[in-house]
Amino acid sequence: MSTAILEKPPASNTSPAAHTATLPLRTPSTTAKSKTIMLGFDLGTNKSCILAGAPSGSDIVVSKVVPTVVGYVKDGIVDGIIAGNAQKIFGEDALRNMLHVRLVAPVAEGVIADHNAVRDFLQYLRSLVDPAGTAEIRAVIGMPANAVPQAREDIRRCSYGIFDRVILIPEPFLAALGYRDDSRVSQPNYLDPVVNSLFIDIGGGTSDLSLVQGCFPTSQDQISIPFAGDAIDELPGAAAAVGAIQATRYDIVFMDWYMPEMNGAALLEVIRDRRFAGNWQVPIVMMTAYPNRETIARAKELGANEVLTKPFSQAHAAAALGRLLPDGWQIPEEPGAGQVLL
Repeated sequence: MSTAILEKPPASNTSPAAHTATLPLRTPSTTAKSKTIMLGFDLGTNKSCILAGAPSGSDIVVSKVVPTVVGYVKDGIVDGIIAGNAQKIFGEDALRNMLHVRLVAPVAEGVIADHNAVRDFLQYLRSLVDPAGTAEIRAVIGMPANAVPQAREDIRRCSYGIFDRVILIPEPFLAALGYRDDSRVSQPNYLDPVVNSLFIDIGGGTSDLSLVQGCFPTSQDQISIPFAGDAIDELPGAAAAVGAIQATRYDIVFMDWYMPEMNGAALLEVIRDRRFAGNWQVPIVMMTAYPNRETIARAKELGANEVLTKPFSQAHAAAALGRLLPDGWQIPEEPGAGQVLL
């Protein structure tokens, strides 16, 4: 999983991704459709997952995971830099061309943060399953558990004119239905996940819990917490970092060689002391703008797992994460020339 840290544009932005809903991208057609496609998707804070197929049968025509990001191409980009000279690109394409686009995260903490960017993204998802634009698309959209009415209304408004029919279902309940094996329901020893189960969905922006008892969960059966797997703590200096790392079991720590109160060398010595609670082995990536041999050797000697020289690209950070995290890390591109990953 690759993560981009994005800044939401200010509310006063008048670009195509401004924070206001506009008229539909297209008016729902009254003409006969060539075919019907069932589309299920999870519009995630970090990544979105789509599955599509025909109403009859269980064959999946499209199965794809797409980073939930829209890239609006900057003015003045030379022809041919962006494929097809497109003005909007999405997902991995947007991340690969981040130098040439303004990245917008349509979703924050599981809910819509930018209506127009969401509409653009949904239109893109539709094009993946129906490139000709002639099919009737019936969409099942997963929502955070116990989503407030405004969040549900926002997704309805953004979907209008893009999909022909839409139903919104809590994501943990969808997961329960997905785990169910209909062929075994009648077997006496089969544990039906739709009966008396607690499903927990830890996403990029929210953690959702839902009690599933054989029927559609009520609001009392669901909890959504705006804290999840992609949480990042940004700390002001070394002293704050010491307390945070003692109290929290982080997956990874990025630190600079030069910081207020204590430099990177001193902080490394503190953290790598075996008396430093239970977190003394946390993976550490040291960042420095002064990559001389002495600094690099000292950082490695004191326990830095990786040393990144600034400025570094997303690909360099992804490569470092891929070596350190137990499940690896998706590397979107090869490190570019002129930058060094140590």
